[in-house]
Amino acid sequence: MKPPGKLYKYRPLDAKTIQTIVSSVIYFAEPCSFNDPFDCRLRPSNVDGTDDEYRQFFTRNLVKRGLPAEKVTCEVERMIREGIHRNEQLLDKCWDETQKEENKKTGLCCLTEDPANILMWSHYADSHRGCCLQFSAANSIFMSARIVEYPPIYPTHRFLDCVNDHELLYKLTLFTKAILWAYEKDGV
Repeated sequence: MKPPGKLYKYRPLDAKTIQTIVSSVIYFAEPCSFNDPFDCRLRPSNVDGTDDEYRQFFTRNLVKRGLPAEKVTCEVERMIREGIHRNEQLLDKCWDETQKEENKKTGLCCLTEDPANILMWSHYADSHRGCCLQFSAANSIFMSARIVEYPPIYPTHRFLDCVNDHELLYKLTLFTKAILWAYEKDGV
């Protein structure tokens, strides 16, 4: 879905805001700096999967880590034999490490279509003492903006679906928030 013509950012009057105004520089925050402790911290609902699905997952990851091709098959078979793919604690640890690494490479700029939302003024513009910046969505930096979804029930997905489908992973991790945050409606 294409963003609207204008997007807005509620801000306190601080150095980052002044730099945005004076230098046309916009700040992209690391997900770990967000005020919602669940932002960008998706938890897969289960680790179900066949041995063959996990063989593919382990193979891809070992190749990505640079293990020589001749050792990959033996290592994957060892992992399957030892039941690593059935060890939820190990997979949780793998998930957490992967998400931390991805979040280190991710910068987000949260915007909205509504410049007159009282709660947004309260929460993000220093209790109404800040400002609301207006941006043209036609600017190339905003061309990849995506609308945030606020489903009534937070979606659940298998570990393998999330790690195998980057579009799904990004949608769930970066562009899905709990319905409690829906007052931010029309956020991108």
